[in-house]
Amino acid sequence: MSAFDRIRGRSPRARRRREAPPPGLVPADKLAARAYRDAARGDSVAPAPGPDRELLARRELLTERFALLQADLGGVFYEMAIRDHVVMDVLTRKAAELQRVDADLQQVERELRGEPLPAAAPVAHCPACGSPHAADARFCASCGHALAAEAVTQRIARTNGSSGATS
Repeated sequence: MSAFDRIRGRSPRARRRREAPPPGLVPADKLAARAYRDAARGDSVAPAPGPDRELLARRELLTERFALLQADLGGVFYEMAIRDHVVMDVLTRKAAELQRVDADLQQVERELRGEPLPAAAPVAHCPACGSPHAADARFCASCGHALAAEAVTQRIARTNGSSGATS
């Protein structure tokens, strides 16, 4: 018994008992070895029906991409801010890409939950580049043009029954 163990009042036997897994718990390496042996013998059980593996893999990739894009957007803004040179075009393009990945991720999540596909959102066209986008999009996915202000103007125009021009 070491001096440290004597000071703390522990014997090597008590330490081994403490480090052993609790009763009924099987270490992961033993579970993996057992599964490998069962698979080699052909005793493997068919996987339980569950979420589609492709959807799970796609969700994992989209989640990782979303986190990277979000960190990238924050990093780019921080670098611009500390240099006192914020370029909105760059930020809006990155935000549009992040928005597209977020929409894809939400769609995969809905499919995994087994929810029906949402009704197609009315499509509008970007005034800057003409590419189609969802009516509730804030940025154009192609050019990054900010769409939120124009969407508000269009909603006000529809509500008032006017063309949106101010008098």
